[in-house]
Amino acid sequence: FEKLKKFEIKPLTVQVTFSEQKYERRAEVFIHGLNSNFRAEASSDSYFASLDMCIKKMSRQLEKEKSKIKEHH
Repeated sequence: FEKLKKFEIKPLTVQVTFSEQKYERRAEVFIHGLNSNFRAEASSDSYFASLDMCIKKMSRQLEKEKSKIKEHH
């Protein structure tokens, strides 16, 4: 989650949930911020890969939100 610090969005709560179904490991990340909420989920054959995919999805969402704030006039 150190990669997400560069977006300077202060989270109020961060919730990470891991679950497993047969051979599929699933990770779900929910960030509740001051102005908006962000959610990402991914499934893979390992928890680490699922979490990495969630962090990539979350960084795209945070980057889009930061650009909206930056471009707002």
